[in-house]
Amino acid sequence: LPLRQIWSLFRAKLQGHIQYYAVSFNSQAVGRFLYHATRIIFRHLNRRSQRKSFNWEQFHRFLRRYPLPSVKTRHALY
Repeated sequence: LPLRQIWSLFRAKLQGHIQYYAVSFNSQAVGRFLYHATRIIFRHLNRRSQRKSFNWEQFHRFLRRYPLPSVKTRHALY
């Protein structure tokens, strides 16, 4: 798939995960999940061909341009 489709699908999956799990007192765990998911997508994007697509600096510039969903409490349990 092209990068644009991969990224939009990744963002949609993360947004759904955040919507479901971002309840009171769970934002730290959701933040850790977001961190690990970002590292996994970085590795996946670099494995698409024999030549690396991104280094960390390029990937962070890409993230600034196309940001991931933010982690904040969506549902207050109390």
